[in-house]
Amino acid sequence: MAAQFSARVERIARRYRWYIVVLAMVFALAIACGSEDVATLPAATSTPTLDLGDFQDDDDGHEAASDPSALERGRAVFLEVGCASCHGDDASGTVIAPGLPGHNELQVRRQVRGPIGVMPVFGRESLSPEDLDALVAYIESLEGIGGHGHMPDSGVSLADQSLSHHRMALTAFEAANVTEAQHHIEHLIDILEGQHLALMQEALQITLTGDVHDAQHMIEAMLSDVQPEEESLATLHLRLGLSGLRVDGVSEATHHLEHVIADAEAAELAEVEEVLAFLAAGDLAEAEEHLAGILGQTPIGVEDHDGDGDDLETDDHDGD
Repeated sequence: MAAQFSARVERIARRYRWYIVVLAMVFALAIACGSEDVATLPAATSTPTLDLGDFQDDDDGHEAASDPSALERGRAVFLEVGCASCHGDDASGTVIAPGLPGHNELQVRRQVRGPIGVMPVFGRESLSPEDLDALVAYIESLEGIGGHGHMPDSGVSLADQSLSHHRMALTAFEAANVTEAQHHIEHLIDILEGQHLALMQEALQITLTGDVHDAQHMIEAMLSDVQPEEESLATLHLRLGLSGLRVDGVSEATHHLEHVIADAEAAELAEVEEVLAFLAAGDLAEAEEHLAGILGQTPIGVEDHDGDGDDLETDDHDGD
């Protein structure tokens, strides 16, 4: 039976062998044509790749030029505009100003254009947008050599150390540099005592749980208490609002001005509400002029760092 079946299969194979050969040739030709079509697809259908060899990304997504000449320019700016006279030739800090390693881009920009404390304002007349970019790149490069931004303990009173760490913690919070803020809170815990110590320990615990907003407000309230000058918490919020407006845009300024509204006197209320109205209308230049006027400062111009300004003189951080 098996032999008969095998013989029958052999006869069928001999009869149709040429059909099988032709079908095999057609199938092979179809495969070859399909491969040729794929090989000649336009290059635009492939996924592009980006060469990042000339840049290094920091934690905030800021692309800082790794070209040594850019850092050399930033170092030159640091010396030329007088940063070294307060922060030290190596930027490690002095008895009158904190060290700069550990500062991120936003901290630098905010302290330059809208500082809190005794640091002077650097407008475009004294520091161009291009020089500020170079200075930012230089200061960010300092993080690689270790250290954090605070005044040396030696030769500095506990009161001045406390004031410096409060200010640095607050600027770190304002610039979303939570690790740096935590570092300064820990320093404060080491030097404070009594109720202030307890409040700072609470602020650290709140920070560790991720409730950064409440921790920031605790630092603001305590800073208004330890500042030697007569400056209320409302004035501190006005300063922070102006700093945020000059670098970040509308949201940060609005946030701080709303805090002022909650506690403002009738006369102050009208002025602050006017600034908020300018912000809501997108007229950032007028908002800055009025807010600077409330604080007795000269307007320097709002930077469109996040691209949310309207027809303003801006710092062009993209360089085009």
